[in-house]
Amino acid sequence: MKKTTLKFFTILIFILLGMNLDAQTQYDITFEVDMTNADPFNPETEDVYITGSFAGWTRPGDDDSYKLEPVEQGSMFYTLTVAIDTGEIQYKYFRVIDNEPSWDYGEWIGDPNREVLINQTTTYNDIWGVITSDIYDVTFEVDMTDADPFNPETDDVYITGTFTNWATPGSDITFKMEPVEPGSMFYTLTLPVAAGDIMYKYFRVILGVPSWDNGEWIGDDREKLVVGSTVFYDIWGQISGTIDVTFEVDMTDAIPFNPTTDDVYITGDFTGWVQPGTDLSYKLEPVEQGSMFYRLTVSIVGGEIVYKYFRIIMGVPSWDYGEWVGDPNRVELIYNPMIIYDIWGDILSDISNESNIFTYSMYPNPVLTILNIDNTSDISQIDVFDATGRMVRTVEVATAQVTIDVDDLQAGVYIVVVHNEKGTQTSRFVKN
Repeated sequence: MKKTTLKFFTILIFILLGMNLDAQTQYDITFEVDMTNADPFNPETEDVYITGSFAGWTRPGDDDSYKLEPVEQGSMFYTLTVAIDTGEIQYKYFRVIDNEPSWDYGEWIGDPNREVLINQTTTYNDIWGVITSDIYDVTFEVDMTDADPFNPETDDVYITGTFTNWATPGSDITFKMEPVEPGSMFYTLTLPVAAGDIMYKYFRVILGVPSWDNGEWIGDDREKLVVGSTVFYDIWGQISGTIDVTFEVDMTDAIPFNPTTDDVYITGDFTGWVQPGTDLSYKLEPVEQGSMFYRLTVSIVGGEIVYKYFRIIMGVPSWDYGEWVGDPNRVELIYNPMIIYDIWGDILSDISNESNIFTYSMYPNPVLTILNIDNTSDISQIDVFDATGRMVRTVEVATAQVTIDVDDLQAGVYIVVVHNEKGTQTSRFVKN
């Protein structure tokens, strides 16, 4: 009898311990989805729900436990925190209209579902209709020139953030950055990053010892939106710097375009791809009364941007009246205060927006002393800027070939800006 009782209590203890262990495998998971580009979406009549394997695939709208709320009044970012057991989960967001539960208004029809592995408390930042399996090559480049103290002989540069699962700097060499060339103070690293909002920061790691102690600053992180393969250019210790960029578009041949009833808007990754017509901050105005040239100045964080112009008719926000349907978007590298001249509907005519189409050749690259630029007959001026935006050379072009002496420039990455009557085009070279 005693042996039976002992076995019973032993089994009971193991059961209770197992239940306790199971209870400890839950994590608070925050889902946040950007509904900005969820067109159509009306916050006045529609709610946002999440469902998935962790919710028993409850029909959207049936259980308010899975209803997301705006992060603040009027926001298009919706959020919800749920306690979920460890392991792989699948999920998807749905619009619920007029409180009617339905499977009809998901981000897309059918598979795939979003998939993530739950192994810690975290936040998933999603964009409506953009699945996190959309992975892009993102290059991070940071200028360590003014990172004082920084000793390249003893210090390494690491990046960490949401896309690294906030790995301790120095603990994983996958996130170690390397100089763009031997002796350079510009460090770079390319990583696969899921589309959406990311947060990150750079750290110095001294003598190979992993540590959180030597970051750029204490507190806030850098924040960027990934919508495609891109390059983020950063300066160690500077987070808030923006560059004033003026966009000017010629609407002369934008047929049909009626200045009496139509407005001109710009949108792009630097606006969060806000729907044209919804935010007056991105409305262009004629450069003077009656002009068909429309202009807007925007403060933008340096780096590569993508954008497009749209007509808005009678003030009604819409994605319907862009310069053209679908891709490509216009592309520009922002490195210094600048004016970008565009022609509505003509991406090839403006060399400043087609960074992959060169009307000249530049060599050698990297360069030691003399930089040669050929086929410059249609170019009027060439400017050279260092990574801080300071102009270090300017050349008035009068021949089909230009040579620029760069022997006295410090080693590093430089930006070449060529001008012609249609605009500007940028490229880069490395000075050894």
